[in-house]
Amino acid sequence: MDLVEVDVTVLDANRLPIRGLTPADFTVSEDRLPQTIVNFSEVDVPQPVAPPAIWMREVSPDVKSNSANDRRLFVIVMDDAMTQPEPFISKNMKDAAHDIVNRFGPSDVAAVIFTLDDRKSQDFTSDRVKLSAAVDRFSPGFGGGELFDRYPLNTIDKVAELLTDLPLQRKALIYISPGVPIEMTAPAQIRSSPGAAMPGGGRPGSGASAPGGIGAITGGDATGHSSMLSSQLQDIFRMAARANVSVYCIDPTGLMDAGVTNPRKNMLLSLASNTGGFAVVNRNESRQSVDQIFVETSSYYILGYRNPNPVADGKFRKLDVRVNRPGATVRSRSGYYPPKPPAARAIGVADPLTDAIKGLVSVGGMQMRVTVAPFAIPGKSEVALAVVLGLRQPAATRSTKVTETVALSVNAYDANGKPAGSKREKATLVLRPGPDDEVRYEVLTRLDVKPGLYQLRLGAYSASLARSGSIYTDVEVPDFFKNPVSLSGVLISASPSIAAGPKDVFAALAPIVPTTQREFEGHQSTAFLRVYQGKKIEAVEMKVRAIDVNDAIAFEHTETIAAGRFGAADRAADYRFELPLAKLAAGPYNLTFDAVLANGKFAHRDVQIFVR
Repeated sequence: MDLVEVDVTVLDANRLPIRGLTPADFTVSEDRLPQTIVNFSEVDVPQPVAPPAIWMREVSPDVKSNSANDRRLFVIVMDDAMTQPEPFISKNMKDAAHDIVNRFGPSDVAAVIFTLDDRKSQDFTSDRVKLSAAVDRFSPGFGGGELFDRYPLNTIDKVAELLTDLPLQRKALIYISPGVPIEMTAPAQIRSSPGAAMPGGGRPGSGASAPGGIGAITGGDATGHSSMLSSQLQDIFRMAARANVSVYCIDPTGLMDAGVTNPRKNMLLSLASNTGGFAVVNRNESRQSVDQIFVETSSYYILGYRNPNPVADGKFRKLDVRVNRPGATVRSRSGYYPPKPPAARAIGVADPLTDAIKGLVSVGGMQMRVTVAPFAIPGKSEVALAVVLGLRQPAATRSTKVTETVALSVNAYDANGKPAGSKREKATLVLRPGPDDEVRYEVLTRLDVKPGLYQLRLGAYSASLARSGSIYTDVEVPDFFKNPVSLSGVLISASPSIAAGPKDVFAALAPIVPTTQREFEGHQSTAFLRVYQGKKIEAVEMKVRAIDVNDAIAFEHTETIAAGRFGAADRAADYRFELPLAKLAAGPYNLTFDAVLANGKFAHRDVQIFVR
């Protein structure tokens, strides 16, 4: 069945979500023709609970998952091109962005984008530590000018275009900027029911604007540079409608120029209102408005109806969604552009692994977990990445065993998005269903790359399920001999173990078979890592701690690795440690590994586990 789906937020007079609605409460029209709702669901994303331990907020897990339950997607655009070098504006920019990052739930995925210096950007991740670090890299530009005015518009347009290919899920672009000076001929209008209040932005006009908000922008009267910017803003409205993305704008200048006509602030109002969001202007504090963004993105409905015109003609189709509740505000996209028919693929060259990793975010067709540990390669400048991919799927049968063949693709992309290496692997494993009628197994592979920052994109295809999935993760590959002391990544083994292969992939790297498993109940587990030294070889003190949920040290172990244990050629020594699982009470822990020299120089690694 060819469905058109649209996500809808319904707010009451206090701007709180109205929950518990049914299909009978909604009326949906496409190009003024009423449609029958055939698919309906209510989504209510729980608000994240602040973790009690500092390490839970500040330490990135070494195992990443592609779980997409209740996943929302956010893009934070920090406009360094238009921001003046005023300290209070920069502080407001960072404070607002940090407030947003701190509100993300565990399944949310976000990116931080800069309009001028994109080298500081952070690609899509659920890692709040990486997102916060990107926010801290913000620095102001020149405050605009004809040379820079198009930078933010180009960025927003490109982001919206990229988001068009993502499947239906809650998507929001949060634009933190003083705005672009585009002359507006009329106050901005919001795409919602009449009477809704905009945080910080006064009250919107009544009625819904046409796609692109053409009436709100200077048209024939604008000339030269202004006309060019106006045309580009119209394109952004159309692209946002096609991508089903709402734009929320936050002005970090606060009350500066409040009460006077300001083309920059009017641009923010128009951009937000014509894309289903709202703008925060003329306010010195944005936290309440950030709360409202998450209120609106946390509770919504997904309505689906049969496509009345399945022809992919590329023409805009206007949507109108209404709800039969007095005083309710409805926020939804104003329409959509039908997708272009997929390009013809040559017969016999379908590649599910390539398809799985070509999108902006991972595809959750299979439940996947991944951990990556870098190791130095003796005599080479490259670094070996030990990649462990954990998979979980329903058991095909309840019999004692089943054979599964899995194809795996690992692709590395550098900080500029350029391919930096790839590897394909195939594993045939004999699997035994667990007590929950699921099978769990792991595929091991190795990829060698130069030191640097990379995004790894892993795609897997299950022959038994005829299904593919993907997972993305970031990895920092160090130059191990640049510093006085360094640590490889940490590999964790578990006994009893689950099926893993191909065998001997890591024979040259580690004496254990690693796992992505980090929850233990009645297991024995070993941590393995390698210690490297620079030009001088000396004794190294190894400290291992288990930090509990109260940030207290639950376990501590110290021992010395003598200088004689380090190889003369590779300047490396192996370190194995049996995890004291039986001595730890049930709960989460952060395991810390520190290699310390006599002069105080040290290297550090973290691993998060859960003991049942």
